Amino acid sequence: MQPVLDLQPTLTHYRQRLAQHPVYPSLNNLADLHVFMQHHVFAVWDFMSLLKSLQQHLTCTQVPWLPPPQ
Repeated sequence: MQPVLDLQPTLTHYRQRLAQHPVYPSLNNLADLHVFMQHHVFAVWDFMSLLKSLQQHLTCTQVPWLPPPQ
């Protein structure tokens, strides 16, 4: 548990900035949250698809490791 406690002072600034993000005042009710999440889920899905594609092309994702074909 101590490593987490050691991180808290370092993360305080970032937590404050996150809490002040302009998206929060625009979420006034459950319907607003639903609309936000409908869009956000696709943004995350798109990012993760790009990330996994890069991972597959640039790193080893299979066992045993073999060098990529030249």
